[in-house]
Amino acid sequence: MASTFKNKFARPTTGEVAFAFAGAQGSVPVGTVLTVIGLTCANTDTNNSRVTVRVYDQYNGVGYYIVKDAPVPVGSTLSVLDGKLILQAGNIITVSTPNASSIDAVLSYMEIS
Repeated sequence: MASTFKNKFARPTTGEVAFAFAGAQGSVPVGTVLTVIGLTCANTDTNNSRVTVRVYDQYNGVGYYIVKDAPVPVGSTLSVLDGKLILQAGNIITVSTPNASSIDAVLSYMEIS
């Protein structure tokens, strides 16, 4: 099995934006496991913002909050994860904010396939 470190980027404009992986509907593809080692959200706006991060199971459509409406003050960065997060085939991770284009999100992970 090959292990590769990678990054994905997201800038939500309206609604939830998924970090796009190669599986169906942007999910983690079959035969792949991801170990998320970091998720950072930076406020790029001149106003305070909030961020929500969720993980979905593509097969049952249920979303689970990693963080909900966490404040990100002007000029600040929020590190969303305290530890690692495992994503399996069919999982989708999303980021959203009520203020369009106010958050830049960077997801760092190890892909095992």
